[in-house]
Amino acid sequence: MHSEFFEGAMNISHPFTPPTHQWHVEGLLRAGTFNLLAADPKAGKSHLVRQLAAATAMGGKFLGRETRKGKAFLFALEETQAQVREHLTQLGASENVVVVPVGYAIPEDGTARLARMLDADREINLIIFDPIFKFVHVDDTDKYQPVNKALSPLASIAAQRNVTMLATHHANKSYFNSGGGSILGSQAIRANTSANFILQRHYATDNRSLYAEGRGVNFPDTEIVEGTNGFSLLGDSLSIAKAKKSLDKKLTKYNQRAEQAISAVTGSPLTISEIAAAMGVSVPTAQGLISSLRKKGQLVRTGTGSKISPYRYAATNGPKLVTGRKQSVSASFEDDAAQMGAF
Repeated sequence: MHSEFFEGAMNISHPFTPPTHQWHVEGLLRAGTFNLLAADPKAGKSHLVRQLAAATAMGGKFLGRETRKGKAFLFALEETQAQVREHLTQLGASENVVVVPVGYAIPEDGTARLARMLDADREINLIIFDPIFKFVHVDDTDKYQPVNKALSPLASIAAQRNVTMLATHHANKSYFNSGGGSILGSQAIRANTSANFILQRHYATDNRSLYAEGRGVNFPDTEIVEGTNGFSLLGDSLSIAKAKKSLDKKLTKYNQRAEQAISAVTGSPLTISEIAAAMGVSVPTAQGLISSLRKKGQLVRTGTGSKISPYRYAATNGPKLVTGRKQSVSASFEDDAAQMGAF
């Protein structure tokens, strides 16, 4: 009875089989959802979404993941048709991609027209808005109500017709560390999306970092690089890169203190207390460092450890200090890192 007034209304005592979630891009984009890709200008948003359009049209892979095949409809509202055609052809998409180019004025009833078009062409399963606020008409993107009013119908259309939608937008200046909160404008944008992706360009290397947040998204922070065939994974997630960077810092600190300790005992053997005093560190810190240097053959111990003959340490001509740049994360590299907990 209630469903006559509100479609889908159901008493919770009735049997219910939840719908099977279908992926448009495995683990990345769900079918029937509205999603967002944000970045600074010229970071590569348009290139990345066109790569998705090509993968959809050909049933290929997107960033190494299986993609649902179908027709892609691309609102390319910032670049000429010639530019878009050239790039899509380069990506191998010669058909199954429909493009609305820059210069076309989206009418006020654009969202309603979109719904009617999807009803008329059931082969379309991907809609790309590049950028979103040249498709919907919002005077102030910082205001919640008008943004929500413009975007919520799109999210509903996507869900009702099982079509995946991906919109591009700009990120604010703090986007490096603030994840989805870096999306420029009202929180109504995030309120209507299923997943958000933040793309950051590193101009020194021209690599990009891609961050993802969303319901059920299984995509770690990842580095990607653009080539002639589109973006590809570098095969090194940001979490691994950060771990290596952290390890590099620890090794640098370790080497600096190791040099201090070896320099202190070069003239004559010293006790642990004397080495600690010369370095300006605590005795426990000096003990951990000396233990590591002895294992590497860089320090030698003399004495019996008694009051009359305390342990003293002198420099040797043993192996050189650890150089993290010449060693990958290997067993020896990890052993060195393990020694640095007290440093």
